[in-house]
Amino acid sequence: MGFRPEVGEKIVLNKDAYHFAKHPAVMGIDMPYGQEGRQGTVYQLQHENSVERIALKVFKERYRDEKHQLVFLKPLSSLAGLKVCSRYIVTKEEHTSVIEKSEDLANSIVMPWIEGPTWADILQEQRMLSKQQCFFIAEAFLTTLKIMEENEIAHNDLSSSNVLIPFLSENPIEGQHRIELVDVEQMYGPKSKRPSLLPAGSAGYAPMFLKGGVWQKEADRFAASVLLGEILSWCSEEVRNKKWTDASYFKTEEMQTECERYALLQQVLHNQWNGEIAQLFKQAWNSKTFAECPSFAQWHDAFNSAREIIKIDTEKQSEQEQSLFVSKCLEIARLLEERGFKQAALYEYKTIFNSLNPSTALKQELAYIIQTIESQEPGINSKKVLQSYLELATELERENNAEFACFVYSRIVQFPNIDHALKKEIESIIEEIKEEQETSFTEAAATITVPNSILQSRKQTKKQVEYDIDDEILNAKASNQPLTLTYEQKEPSAFSKWWSKNKKRILIIGSITIVVIGGATAYYFYTTNAKYQHFMEQARQAYHDKKYKLAEEAVGHAIAVKGKDEAHLQLATIYVAEGKNKIAIDYITKLIKDREIDKENNEAAYLLASANFRIGKYQEAVPNFEQALANNAKGIEPYKKDAMRDLAVSHMKMKEFEKAEDVIVKMSTKTNEDKAIVSYLKGQLATATVQLDKAESFFKEAIMQDSKNAIYAIELSNLYVLWNKTNLIDSAKKEVNYQQASQVLQAAIQKDMKNIELLNQLGIVYYEAGQFYESRDGGKSNAAYQQALEAYNRVVNSGTRDTNTLVNIGILYDKVGQGNEAEKFFAEAYSQNDEDPHVNFAFGMFKIKQKKYEEANRFLRKTVQANENEAEVRAAQEKLTEMKTNGWIQ
Repeated sequence: MGFRPEVGEKIVLNKDAYHFAKHPAVMGIDMPYGQEGRQGTVYQLQHENSVERIALKVFKERYRDEKHQLVFLKPLSSLAGLKVCSRYIVTKEEHTSVIEKSEDLANSIVMPWIEGPTWADILQEQRMLSKQQCFFIAEAFLTTLKIMEENEIAHNDLSSSNVLIPFLSENPIEGQHRIELVDVEQMYGPKSKRPSLLPAGSAGYAPMFLKGGVWQKEADRFAASVLLGEILSWCSEEVRNKKWTDASYFKTEEMQTECERYALLQQVLHNQWNGEIAQLFKQAWNSKTFAECPSFAQWHDAFNSAREIIKIDTEKQSEQEQSLFVSKCLEIARLLEERGFKQAALYEYKTIFNSLNPSTALKQELAYIIQTIESQEPGINSKKVLQSYLELATELERENNAEFACFVYSRIVQFPNIDHALKKEIESIIEEIKEEQETSFTEAAATITVPNSILQSRKQTKKQVEYDIDDEILNAKASNQPLTLTYEQKEPSAFSKWWSKNKKRILIIGSITIVVIGGATAYYFYTTNAKYQHFMEQARQAYHDKKYKLAEEAVGHAIAVKGKDEAHLQLATIYVAEGKNKIAIDYITKLIKDREIDKENNEAAYLLASANFRIGKYQEAVPNFEQALANNAKGIEPYKKDAMRDLAVSHMKMKEFEKAEDVIVKMSTKTNEDKAIVSYLKGQLATATVQLDKAESFFKEAIMQDSKNAIYAIELSNLYVLWNKTNLIDSAKKEVNYQQASQVLQAAIQKDMKNIELLNQLGIVYYEAGQFYESRDGGKSNAAYQQALEAYNRVVNSGTRDTNTLVNIGILYDKVGQGNEAEKFFAEAYSQNDEDPHVNFAFGMFKIKQKKYEEANRFLRKTVQANENEAEVRAAQEKLTEMKTNGWIQ
């Protein structure tokens, strides 16, 4: 088993104690913060006695013996964007006790932790960035690249996943550049040693002219040009919506072609920035070597005009924000004046007047207003002014306009010489409203001005709280300091939160009454339950719609509001549906251990059983199924049939055939659906005990009893394929079996034309038939492959493009002699997961047929290094040996 640390687990490195940090994005379970990449997994370690965070990179087995060039890398850590070059190796000599715990830690790397999303994260989330943000990220990235170019070094494997952006981090670490590059182990340098495993470029960022590994100082130019183009264009919604996958904007087969995505990027670069930047991107796109791509010095020069564009845009935005801010201040003055708070209105008008440019027309109007009010109010009473602002803010809150109330409170905080204690109280009120808005049960639209309906409504008769204000708090003269932009608050929830909102105000004078406490407490329980039910309903609906991420988030909110068994088990159910079975198991086990859920809870036992069943841990599944089914399956009645079915299958997998039969006998046969399940299980039991003729009869019975359930047709067709791979029948019977298998599936598809599982299975059956006929009848073989292609293309046309389907289509196109089409589908599968050993094996074998031996060598070596499928590894090793013996590869 590979290295699997626990959250909080301690580790001593260089005499400093650290522990493995919890993953911030995984709710409900303690999972270590690890980010898996091409070469290994990077874990976050937290220092035991300080806020220091470091990164521990644990390499996959095939990269573990690489020699890390510390002498070359360490000095580079002083360059902007290369912090991770500061590192040391975990060796047996210096960290004996650490490596004794896990051999996987040998030769791992310790380096600074880089905080922030990767560019791949931005692509995946389709996160909106402003034009200024895009420029700042691109400029920081280019700064690092230019410095590297000047030092004749290259990252050698740039892609969206190894560009981190501390600039966008919510918890930035001091001293980190706006962007930082990671995965620097195979960096090129004039004196660096060539690694044994050279990177061959990442999908969506590798040029078409790259046929093997890359090792040269210009290696970054093409990929960096693509990344710069993506980053600068990301402010365009059309570009964001057009991206290909979660890891790249372009498809692999689109690289360096005049495709639609390229044309769009060119257009946006030209329109948003300038023709020079668009031209540099075009130069890289049309290059035939890395040296033909523009240098980073050229990119830097082209950015000069872009900097001017950003400066102008920033000034315009600042003017717009200032204009909006002043209009809101004017609104405060107007509201104060309309409510009869003349002195406070005069103070606000004077503050605005003193902040404006003397040439503005508004200043002339304000001078007239100030003169008019001063004729009525010759002096300003500082205590009365502050009291007026507080009353206005409180009234706005009662009128359910907390966003504008916050703005008024923020103006109070800006008063000169305000008492420190009062300032803290006001800031606390603002923070309280902000928190209430974030956890609001209902979202309200934000407003920036007070509606007339509020202005015209009756004044509250409730007496305003009298604060103890010294006359020195506020000077009679208005402040000459410029107006300060304040944080924009969001619109609050319903009026009914008034008591909790005003808690701070009441605390200031220490007058909370028993009635208030009682009312607030009762209301708290009412709203808490309402919030909980609302989030749970959201979760159930999202789960029903198979929007599991949304369901997970909603349940997380429900647990935060009011942790209940129902919510915890709903989250575990979502984990199982997402295929996160190990997470589900760990989550439920921890809940039982912490006594948050009773160990006798049948639903928890069923979920544990199901999760273990799905990952093939039948010994762990069986006792949990048995517990869940005890007492007539109390608590899991809707799942009783499923539980009994999976318990029977578990016994079969463990070769406990008599126990499986005992379970099947006890199952209900009241309805045709019940009978079909029993027949299906009997068919599986007969298959497991090699009574294939009996299995055929049972599966046919299941189809007759419940023809709508596609699984029975799939299992019968599987039986025919399995039967044909034995020596129990002759060729004539095998031919009949393939015909029957396809007929059974075709009949089921007629009843459910869009069933992906049925179409996939039909493709498998026709492929197997093609293999069977290949040495007997070329015409029938080719016809079977064409029919398989038709089935798989229907799957793809429905929107399903998983790697296995794409590889299968590639294999089939190769079988029927359409190499170009085969290449496209292999390339797409590779772009989805270039580390998948099966994808690399299929692509490598295809490349041998094309006599592209260097490419085949690269793909097949990945299959061998992964060492997952024994048959594929053996076949890959044989082909590699053959190519080397024949002199086709070095």
